[in-house]
Amino acid sequence: MRPFVVRLVVAMLLGGYLAETLAWLGNRFANEPNPALLHPELLPDLLLATGFYGGWAIAWIVTLYFFRFSLFESFIISGIFGVLLEQDSAVLRSILQAIFVNPLQAAVLALYVFLVYGSVVGIAYRLANIKSSQTGKRDNILKYPVIFALMFVGMNLLTGLFILIANSLGLLS
Repeated sequence: MRPFVVRLVVAMLLGGYLAETLAWLGNRFANEPNPALLHPELLPDLLLATGFYGGWAIAWIVTLYFFRFSLFESFIISGIFGVLLEQDSAVLRSILQAIFVNPLQAAVLALYVFLVYGSVVGIAYRLANIKSSQTGKRDNILKYPVIFALMFVGMNLLTGLFILIANSLGLLS
């Protein structure tokens, strides 16, 4: 396995673990009865996050084989991804419902989710030194739907696999 691939997987997982840990702490301090997490307990949440962000890492590895992304592009696509899909699009629905009633609330929520998701990939981009692996790669508009689709498929497939394995081992009870 190439060192770049290992660095990207480790960096993506570290960024994801940081985001999940901070989300877990925020929910814990707010005494949220139904936290918006993969699992309400930290260790099972981090286990499931391995599937979620591992799926992202695989998506980026495949896409970066063909296409070139800047740090800015990576941040933007991941931030948009988060706003559109966080909590099965419940956040997007909240933003759309609040936009005419309380536009500041809608903007703050959108910016918050955008920054969290963008930062996960931004951290991975910097730690894995993706820029150094970009020589000779194509740069065209197809890269955006490709990475978006692969992130969606990757996170769902790998998280589903982790849920099946963790449930069979009794790790999510």
